[in-house]
Amino acid sequence: MDVPTEKDWQDAFNIDLMAHIHLIGMALPYLEKSSNASALMMSSIAGRDVVVSPGYQFWSCGTFKAALLHYTLEQAQVLRPKGIRVNCLTPGVIFAKDGPWDIWSKEKPEMIKAMLAGVPMGRFGSAKEVADVGVFLASKPSAYVSGGSPDHWSISQGKPGVRIV
Repeated sequence: MDVPTEKDWQDAFNIDLMAHIHLIGMALPYLEKSSNASALMMSSIAGRDVVVSPGYQFWSCGTFKAALLHYTLEQAQVLRPKGIRVNCLTPGVIFAKDGPWDIWSKEKPEMIKAMLAGVPMGRFGSAKEVADVGVFLASKPSAYVSGGSPDHWSISQGKPGVRIV
């Protein structure tokens, strides 16, 4: 198992945290003009749970996804007086063609089988299922929802905590 390099950490910081911070900064003038302003962050279950997989660690990803969850909660408080809602999705094991779960399902089928056995729904989630929650959070029917914590909008089949897959 490789330990993340300083470059790995910097890349994860830029992608998993700073991209959201920059996007909020650039979007703020437009959000302030909206009658239904909503900012939606995309974290990961790796930011909420400690995920340990044989041969793979989510060190840098989980660290900055956790920071993004905290940033979301802060921004929900800071931007609320401006009428801007801020929430964050924390997807779990979401299958995407050629994505990590697809690759691992071919390379490590026993690991995937064991992992899915511990998922309450017993299956991968889909990108559409994540998108459906995101669309709801950005829409008027969720106008009273802001500062959604990782436990409120976790798309992870309801299984929090430390997971060994």
